[in-house]
Amino acid sequence: MTPNIQQLADGCLQFLREGKSEYVLQIWSEFPAVLDENPLWAPRFHAWFCQAHLNLRQPKEALRHCHTGIRLAKAIDDQKGVEAIEELRSQAVAMLTALTKQSEDLDHLLSKANQAIVTQSWIEAEQFATQSLEEAILQEDTKLEVLSLLTLARIPALQQQYLAQAHKRTQEINDFNLITLVKKSYDALGVSLPTHVF
Repeated sequence: MTPNIQQLADGCLQFLREGKSEYVLQIWSEFPAVLDENPLWAPRFHAWFCQAHLNLRQPKEALRHCHTGIRLAKAIDDQKGVEAIEELRSQAVAMLTALTKQSEDLDHLLSKANQAIVTQSWIEAEQFATQSLEEAILQEDTKLEVLSLLTLARIPALQQQYLAQAHKRTQEINDFNLITLVKKSYDALGVSLPTHVF
């Protein structure tokens, strides 16, 4: 039986209170028809979905709900709703700016490591690449983690250790693009790939 709009609203609020933002987003994917049939409730739901995405550090998705929520709130003259969602929009923009800057800083670390490798400044290269690796793990950025491991593998004294680590990590992540990237690195460094044991 499809829940009514009040039950969905109660569910959203309870999940937000309990810090279960991913369940809030499930409501969005499972019951859009119920939400569409209740236009007066729609802005509130978009505000909750926006909040859930912010809790999950997904500002781009949060902004999408903010824009829709503001438009729907204006359509029904819900001024309080507009103001509340605009506040959330400001938070989403601030988070997006901060995350973009972090990402640029990390790219900067890797490019510094690569420059150091070109000039054979191995100690510097290791420092920058290690810093990049630590940040990637902290932010759960698997692509950057693997790129950092492969950069460390380009330092002759560390090649075996970090190539093996990169290979092991991509098998765990099971991302085809990253596995291909590691294979290319093995080829470029003239090292044979370990055989995969099932």
